[in-house]
Amino acid sequence: MTKITRTFIASAAACLLAIMLMTVRCFAYDYSTITGTKASGAEISGYSGALEVNVVDFGADKKGKKDSSKAIQKALDYAIDNGSNSVQIKVVVPKGKYRIDKLLEIYSNTWLYLEDGATIVRNFDKGCMIKNAQANGAGGYGSERNIVIEGGCWDGNPSPTSRPFSNMRFGHMKNLWIKNVEIKNNYNGHHVEIGGVKGITVEDCDFHGYTGTSQKEAIQLDTISNSDVFPAYEPFDDTPCDNAVIKNNKFHDLIRGLGSHSACLGVYYTNTLISGNSFYNMSG
Repeated sequence: MTKITRTFIASAAACLLAIMLMTVRCFAYDYSTITGTKASGAEISGYSGALEVNVVDFGADKKGKKDSSKAIQKALDYAIDNGSNSVQIKVVVPKGKYRIDKLLEIYSNTWLYLEDGATIVRNFDKGCMIKNAQANGAGGYGSERNIVIEGGCWDGNPSPTSRPFSNMRFGHMKNLWIKNVEIKNNYNGHHVEIGGVKGITVEDCDFHGYTGTSQKEAIQLDTISNSDVFPAYEPFDDTPCDNAVIKNNKFHDLIRGLGSHSACLGVYYTNTLISGNSFYNMSG
C-alpha cells in the first residue's frame, strides 16, 4: 500500500468518523407528537338579555359633516352603568358616514354593531380610532371583557401630517370578537394591535390599505412588556396573548398580514389557530 493510498484512507476514515459524530447528535422530528391546538377563540355567552342604543339618538351625524366622537362615546358609555355579565349593551351605528375627531373607548359587555354601509372615519393625526377603556387599570387579563365589534368599515384616513397609529388597540382583557369588519388605511402601524388578551376571534374581516415604510402587520399579536412595545397599557407585566382564532380573513395591499415582531424571554403565545385566510398584493 502506497503512502498516498494510506493517507487517502486515513483522511476518508477521519471524515466518516466526523460525520458519524455529528449525525449522532441529530434526531428526526416526530410529527406524531402534534395533537393540535386547543384554541377556541372568544367565548361570549351567558347573557339573559340585552339593551340596545343607537348612536344617532345621542347626536351622531351620519352625513359625516360634524364630529360624531362625543355622541358615539356617550352611546358606548351606556355600558358603564347598564351592562353586566348578564346584560349585554348593543350599540348600533346605522348606515352612513361618521367622522370622529378623537379616539373612542369601549367597555365590557358591549356589542358595537355597524350596519351595512356604516363607515367611521378618523379625522385626527395622533392615536388610534378605538381601544378598550381599561376602566379599572388591571393587569393580566383583568381589564375589559366580552367585547364584540361587528360589521361596517373603519377608515384610518391618514393625512400628510399623521403620526404612526393603529386603527384599533386592545390589551389586558378577556374575550374579544371582531367579525365581518372592513379595516382600511393605516400609516406605519397596525390595523388591529392585540396585546395581553385571552380569548380572541378575528373572522371574515377585510384588511387593506397601508402607507409608510415600517414593516408592520395588519394584525399584531403582542405581549405587554414595556412602553416601547405596547405603550399606554400599564401595568407592563409581560402578559401574552392566549387562545386566538384568526380565520377566513382577507389581507391585501399591505406590507404584512399578521404575526408578531416582539417577544419576551420565556413568555409564549399559546393556543393560536390561523386558518382559511387569503393574502394578495403583499409587499413584505
